[in-house]
Order: sequence, then C-alpha cells, then structure tokens
Amino acid sequence: MNNRRTVFLFVLCSLAAVAASAQHFIGVSSGYGINTLSSSIHADMRPVRSWNNYGIVYKFYGSAPLWSEGLGAHVGTGLQSAVNLTTRGYQRDSTAIFRYRAIEIPFMTHLHVSVWKFRLVGAAGLYMSYLLDGTQAELDPYVPTTVVVSEGDYAFQPTDRRFDYGLRFGGAIALMLHPVEIQFDIHYAVGLGYTHDPVVPGQFTVYNRFSQIIFAVNAFIVL
Repeated sequence: MNNRRTVFLFVLCSLAAVAASAQHFIGVSSGYGINTLSSSIHADMRPVRSWNNYGIVYKFYGSAPLWSEGLGAHVGTGLQSAVNLTTRGYQRDSTAIFRYRAIEIPFMTHLHVSVWKFRLVGAAGLYMSYLLDGTQAELDPYVPTTVVVSEGDYAFQPTDRRFDYGLRFGGAIALMLHPVEIQFDIHYAVGLGYTHDPVVPGQFTVYNRFSQIIFAVNAFIVL
C-alpha cells in the first residue's frame, strides 16, 4: 500500500462530506483501549489494556440528505475530529510491559443513518499522534501470572520515533436527546509509521507498528 496515496484518498473523501450548512457538536470522550505492537523481531507480543483514554471531540453533519428520505430515515455524511490523550503499549512475551502516553488527533469521515432517536454511524479516516512519555515494567518470567519486578520511566532512544500516523475506522451508535447526544464508538487504529528507525546502524532492521482497539463513550452538546 502506498501510504501517501492512502492519506490523499481519505482527505478527498473527507472534503467531499463538507456541506454548505451543517449541524455542529462538541463533546468529551472516555474509552477503554486494547493495545499491541506488530514486530519483525519479537514473535510473542501480547496486548495491554488501559482506561486512560480521554478526549475533546468535535463533529458536524451536513443537513442535506444523500437521497430523498424514506421510512423516516435520514442518510447523510459528516466529519469528526478530536484531541485525545490516549495510551499506546504492548507486552513483550513474559518479560516486560511498555506503556506510552500519546496525544492523538483523528480525522474521520462519517456516513450516518438516523431513525427516530437513534443514529448509526460508519467511520473511516486517519490519525496522527505523538508519544509524550512512557513507562517500562520488568516482569518475573518464571511466574505464570503477571508479576511486576520493577517499573520506571521509559528513556526514549535516538532510534525511537515518537511521531506516528495511521488508519482509523469503525462504527458507532448514538442516542439523540436534543440538545444532548450520547455516542458509543468502537474503532480500530493501525499505525502506518514505525515506532523505531527501521535501520539501526551496526545492529539489525526493526519494523514495529502500533495498533489499538478503542471502545469509547462520547457525550455531545448540539451547538
């Protein structure tokens, strides 16, 4: 996959969703994340979970339907973006757990169907993120359960790449209680960038990418 072409395609799709008049929403988000890493040098990568996923969310929906409404359903398009404080991370076999705090900005195109007080949403788009800091916990490999031997701050190395970008897609169901809207999301994000410089001089080639599943609840106010 050509990453630049993928980014360009999503930008075009998102711009096509912009309507002349729109309904605007602002809200907050809280979610549960399942995070892992795909790696070219470590086969046994295990997920880590976190409740530390929060954000300020903005979205708008065009007022004009995609086609004439029937059976009381409104089908339309929109955009959603946010500024999130989220957790990335992974467990490396039975020896260590790495967690990172990241600032993330997703940019999603929405296709939504509204019936009565409910809205079904399909979403796809991009995200950019930056790792703020992290922790590294050393585990006891001889104990079948996860026992932390020591834990401290993660020291970023010159080969670490703290900026990341990738694809994000999923769906949502919302309950419309004007002027409040409660939206339940499930999104999957996969990194297109590498967590480390792929070529480490004098050592080896490393290809690592983050991925994340987020279950989130968003509370919006209609502006």
